[in-house]
Amino acid sequence: MSIIRRFGEFVAGDEKLLHFTGNSGDIRIVRSKPDRVGLWFYELCALLPNGLPIIVYFRLQKSNPRSEETIKTKDILEDWADVIQNKPDEVNPHTKLVCDSYYGTEAGFEMLNDRHVLFVAAIQASRFEYLAEQLGKHVQKPGDWHGFHRSLTSGTHEIVILHDDKSLKGKGNKRKFVYSNACNIENKKPKYKNIIPVYDDYAKMFSSCDQFNKDLHGRTWPYKHGGRDRKGDEGHQDNFAWSSILENIYHIYIYIYTNNINPQNLSFKDFFVSLADELFSDAQNYE
Repeated sequence: MSIIRRFGEFVAGDEKLLHFTGNSGDIRIVRSKPDRVGLWFYELCALLPNGLPIIVYFRLQKSNPRSEETIKTKDILEDWADVIQNKPDEVNPHTKLVCDSYYGTEAGFEMLNDRHVLFVAAIQASRFEYLAEQLGKHVQKPGDWHGFHRSLTSGTHEIVILHDDKSLKGKGNKRKFVYSNACNIENKKPKYKNIIPVYDDYAKMFSSCDQFNKDLHGRTWPYKHGGRDRKGDEGHQDNFAWSSILENIYHIYIYIYTNNINPQNLSFKDFFVSLADELFSDAQNYE
């Protein structure tokens, strides 16, 4: 965060399950994730002006069933709100927090409203049954969408949209809900056709964490994470932290020093081989 001066339009919160099957009380099994078994890290990502993602926050999910201690999704939302608001002189009041339905709860949204943090979030119908029932009456077939809104004292509105998105692939549920306090209602003809308010904004903004995790694939430490007196669990956490930092360095270098060239012209491997050689050379010449 020390290199961040001011956030832009949005930051996106998500999670990463990093494959690990060693001895650990932090192991989670999530069959919907590509790695299925591993350590669960919460993430918050921002975009550089050239569109490359950087991670600005991460936290390991820990729980202790015996003491009934766990990290709740509201705790993570509060962490993310802290990140957005932690530089009082440079806070951008228009920065939106974007997250998926895993974090969408009434308590979490109430907290964000109280802290005047703008958000755009997916929600689960089971957590907002009344809204889901009312909106469902107006969405009858693939392609349909409908929305409700209510005014807030801040002058903005809470808006919820249901869209039966026929563009989604697979056989799963294609009726998706998004919830936001970041929009104003204007009674005028839309400038662009076929734009679904809030829903299309969410789809566009949420992808930064996905892109960061995709770029991270194959770029973590490939060897053992522990041995002798060092637990593999701790080494794996260290692996995620350093791999994320290196990914940030790579993306920031491309933005600052290469005039925003296509990253394909400067591979991750070539960049860090060159950096390692330069560091080694400087270390030899250091007095």
